[in-house]
Amino acid sequence: MNETKSNAVWDMSECALIFIDYQDHVLDVIFAQDRRVIELNVLTLAKMALAFKIPVILSTVGVEMGANGPTIDSLRAVLPKVQDIDRSTMNAWDDPKFVAAVKATGRKRLVMCGISTSACLTYPLSARLRTVTKWHSSRTPLVTAPGNSTILPYSDLPIRELSQTQRSE
Repeated sequence: MNETKSNAVWDMSECALIFIDYQDHVLDVIFAQDRRVIELNVLTLAKMALAFKIPVILSTVGVEMGANGPTIDSLRAVLPKVQDIDRSTMNAWDDPKFVAAVKATGRKRLVMCGISTSACLTYPLSARLRTVTKWHSSRTPLVTAPGNSTILPYSDLPIRELSQTQRSE
């Protein structure tokens, strides 16, 4: 990259990739997208992050409580050295271990990935935007599966809400 960096162009030295709740219990309630396609996409992202040496964070919910299973096996196989950060709350940003892991990457640009936008991404992104500090940018791209809601006609509502939130910040 040249000396003058554009705010519109991200480079790998600024990014961290975050996978939130890639667990069977979440995949089981997404009906609008084939599970194989979701897994192929997430595995491709994970492999690209490894190839570009982008830090990866895996977060799960309810595993230690015995309510849910761990990160899906296919993603664990690609990221064997990445430890899951298990939470007891839906909002990943409410968990101090999760926030500490994000800060520990030292990266300003976060790429947040979640299967269910309404549950996995809306809460942590909204919370992150409310706590924007100098250590990270207020822009966060979201990686979602099309129709990733249990209520298909409303599957794009969280994206529209988050778009409005990011514009107003």
